[in-house]
Amino acid sequence: MLLRAAYFFLLYTITAVPALHGQPTLPSQPKKTIAVYKDTATFEKIIHKSTPPSIIVGGAIALHTVNDKLLPLPLSQDCEKFLSGKGLKPFLQLGLDFALSNGLFHIRPTLFYEALGADHTWAEYAQATDTTGGVRKDKTIEFDHIISNNTKAIGISALFNWSPVPHLSFGVAPSLAYLFDQTYTKIVTVVTPGEIILDKGVPVRKKTELSGSLPNARSLMPAISMRVAADLPLSSRLRAEPTLSFNLPISGVTSYWSQYSIRAGIDLRYELPSSEDTEIITHHQQRPIEIAVTEPLQPKFQAHVDVVASDLNGTDQHVARLEVRQITARTAYPMLNYIFFDSASMTIAARYKQYSSYEDASRLFKGSIERRGERIADLYLETLNILGERLHRFPTATIRLIGSVANVSGEEGRSDIALGRAQTIKNYLHTVWNIDLHRMSVGAVLTPNKPSPNTISKGREENRRVEIITNDNRITDPLYVTNIEHTANPPHITIMQSYSDGLMERYHVSIKIVGKEVSGFDGDSTNAPLNNYWTVTEEALSPQTDSLQIELTATSTKGEQAFARSAIKLEQFRVNQEEEQRVDRFSLILFGFDESSLGDRNERTIGFVTDILKKIKPKQLNVIGYTDELGDEAHNNELSSKRANEAAFQLSKEIQKRGIILPGGIVVGGKGSHERLYDNRLPEGRFLSRTVLITIER
Repeated sequence: MLLRAAYFFLLYTITAVPALHGQPTLPSQPKKTIAVYKDTATFEKIIHKSTPPSIIVGGAIALHTVNDKLLPLPLSQDCEKFLSGKGLKPFLQLGLDFALSNGLFHIRPTLFYEALGADHTWAEYAQATDTTGGVRKDKTIEFDHIISNNTKAIGISALFNWSPVPHLSFGVAPSLAYLFDQTYTKIVTVVTPGEIILDKGVPVRKKTELSGSLPNARSLMPAISMRVAADLPLSSRLRAEPTLSFNLPISGVTSYWSQYSIRAGIDLRYELPSSEDTEIITHHQQRPIEIAVTEPLQPKFQAHVDVVASDLNGTDQHVARLEVRQITARTAYPMLNYIFFDSASMTIAARYKQYSSYEDASRLFKGSIERRGERIADLYLETLNILGERLHRFPTATIRLIGSVANVSGEEGRSDIALGRAQTIKNYLHTVWNIDLHRMSVGAVLTPNKPSPNTISKGREENRRVEIITNDNRITDPLYVTNIEHTANPPHITIMQSYSDGLMERYHVSIKIVGKEVSGFDGDSTNAPLNNYWTVTEEALSPQTDSLQIELTATSTKGEQAFARSAIKLEQFRVNQEEEQRVDRFSLILFGFDESSLGDRNERTIGFVTDILKKIKPKQLNVIGYTDELGDEAHNNELSSKRANEAAFQLSKEIQKRGIILPGGIVVGGKGSHERLYDNRLPEGRFLSRTVLITIER
């Protein structure tokens, strides 16, 4: 019976599975001999026995005792004599129990819920008055002021339990709770003589004075508990554990309430059944059977992918590996003197980093001169705070804030919106960075001085802005960022595709690291090349990665699919500190939309470059121009070259003026928009992409 079942299963697998996938089959091939085993079990042997954890469900009533310090407003309003509070609240937990050392020790991780509330009461006494306003010494009014804390907690704990004698255990449990519903209610109640409090004109005995969120409430509460418990069997697997524990929070619900809790309850522990792993010792009888084996037809449409790079002679060579070397790069990040706004809005966009006060800014802001280990692409979202810190540091500097609008659709003729945007920036700098109002002036225009085209949506995004003009160049000087980066040799590769026996209709090339796509190319037979040029990115050279995967997916005109893969090994080279390559980069901005002429700030940046060239002998000096993604690709290539040539000309003049000799000369080029330095989905990223990058390799 077993032999017959194996035969039919193998026969079904070979003949039916290809049909399920829609693959054609060939006529039956000559029979092949396949060995089939008939097994006869002789005995079983236990090779492993496991004891699973027990399930814990428990509950308790907790007596919370709270000692009061000086209460803040509004809790102390009209009452300053609260000394303590008490409350009986529930405690629930769910967890697992792991037995160690034959049950002598246990570890019990649990999730718990607990209400931490307590009522703080202060009695007040006052003399009654008669209808004429006189004091009646024979009548005394007694009030109770009660603050009810409604705080609740969920958290995790780990109980370390020790059972020195049967049916009795001692334990200690560190825990961490997340606090929520941190509200309070403050109530005044007349104890004697009757309903004398007025609430909306109606005499009542009880009245809510205040309610709301607790001031200075904490969100996390670490604590430690000490526990003693008995162990009472209820059945073969179920046990009850009456418990008594003392819980001491390390930090309380607030800074002005310190508390401890005594819990009395019961835990139910259910022991799951243990399992055994066995090994079956068998004898094998081998019997050959002849069955027909069919093979699927090979598809006609096939794809191939290869990775090549040009050598020094311009000849394409197959790339099997990339050499990865570490460099230290110090980049002069440009200070963008624009803040952009959403359509018809005068509110600072949420993407900009903002602080609530000068205390927060001075404590959290990392500085506007030198940074380490940060993404340069994210720093333009700190423009407001870089501006505020520098204005604070240079008290003689002044700025003028000029707001503008897109002047179309919802913003047409709205100079009030333009002025409101400038005033918003002024208010932030004054409120958060304590910048004197007299050092900041505001103005408004309907069209910026150097506008982007209003005919496209991204141009309108760039015109909705506030321009920052200053009398002190130090306010807009670059911010330096030092990072550890990696370079690849070769730095550029070409991914080549080829197809056989079929016409390709569309394709997708994916470059992946550890299954994650870092770059990709899409195309079809009408408008895309079969050779895709790619500059190896920093993300692809991660030290945790030892290879890049290249995957090609293509579809033919008949709907057939083909797949191809290739891989490139990454070889990480360790370098001595003396041999480590150092790179200094300077970014020139302030190129207006479709412009290539330098401005005053760019000439100041060129001065920074020549100051470094006087001190070192660079291996190479590169001047590379870039553009944003707007416009025609051919035009962007030409525009980026113009920007690079203009910067190289000014740099050469300054080098000659200072008598600097460069061993390798200057390499000048334009990347157009096919290599984007920043995220072009944001107006800040497009402005910063209109740049020239000067790189000094030491």
